[in-house]
Amino acid sequence: MRLAIIGGGFGVDGHLPAFRAVPGVNIVVVADSGSGRIRDRLPTGTAYAGSWQEALSMPVDAVSVAVPPAQQCEIVLASLSRNMHVFCEKPFGLNAEEAETMNAAALSATACVAGVNFQFRFEPGLEALRERIVAGAIGTTCAIDLSWVTSGRANPGSPWSWRNDAAAGGGVIGAFFSHAADLFWWLTGAEPQSVFGQSRILVAERPDAAGTACHVTAEDAVTAQLEMNGGITATCRITNCQPGGDGMRLVVRGSEGVLVYRHAPPFGPADRSLVCLKKEAVAVPISTPPPECRSAETRLWAVHRCAGQFVRRVRGDQAAAFPAFADGLRVQQVIAGLRESIASRRNVMLRPACES
Repeated sequence: MRLAIIGGGFGVDGHLPAFRAVPGVNIVVVADSGSGRIRDRLPTGTAYAGSWQEALSMPVDAVSVAVPPAQQCEIVLASLSRNMHVFCEKPFGLNAEEAETMNAAALSATACVAGVNFQFRFEPGLEALRERIVAGAIGTTCAIDLSWVTSGRANPGSPWSWRNDAAAGGGVIGAFFSHAADLFWWLTGAEPQSVFGQSRILVAERPDAAGTACHVTAEDAVTAQLEMNGGITATCRITNCQPGGDGMRLVVRGSEGVLVYRHAPPFGPADRSLVCLKKEAVAVPISTPPPECRSAETRLWAVHRCAGQFVRRVRGDQAAAFPAFADGLRVQQVIAGLRESIASRRNVMLRPACES
């Protein structure tokens, strides 16, 4: 499979190593916005392009889109119009309207495979958690509580970027809550019915490359509560600006017990745990990445596994399971409700989930 990667940030840091590790994938070209800074980081035989248009003009079968949300829709639509398969970063567009447009285009491009990188479905600890839920280890699921607290942007001196710009799709709602909304559905199979949330900007200004203070317009903290089918309540608290942040803690409460998953910084294989609490606490084993991947964050290993499933489907394996554009649309519909709730300070009923 001949692949173009669009994006000089996570496209190079995440998508490039993920797809390089998939047998039979030829990364033809990697594009950024024209800065050229990624040239020296590309493997031998991979071309550099200074624009996504240049990259799509090359002989490729598939496109991996890893650009800010505000730029995703145009690239995805152009790729599908050329009958190229598309692997797109979350949160899948800038808003629900763009997500709906991209999903409709994918449904029309029947020969194309279209997926979204909700890679946490492929994190081994979360897979083990889901297996226990599906097997009925804690009975009927009643509630899910997610605390996702990191220190990645806690330093006010960390430079301003598009991630601090709401108009570009920055903020923890797109970066983190999009994963949370996907996980709540994937873990339980229950559709979200309503949402209530609040958000804050904890660091109001950040310096640009010249040291000039720039106003932050995108939230860096959010809390949300979702009511889901089957009487399940899902809550989350998310920020990437907490000094000493302790990572991800996901608690699933059932009628017969509790499952607790933790993944702490620096997010390696040894930093994960899964415990089933009934009459006593029982540790649940979590699979370990292969030797060549054990030094990396398991989050990046999960990107590789998600990319591998996408490639399998492109090659005709209908059993390959990966998040589709319809899943990206579902998440954006929840995000739209969350943003409406934050603006109105009230509980918001959600649109019916899209059909896959």
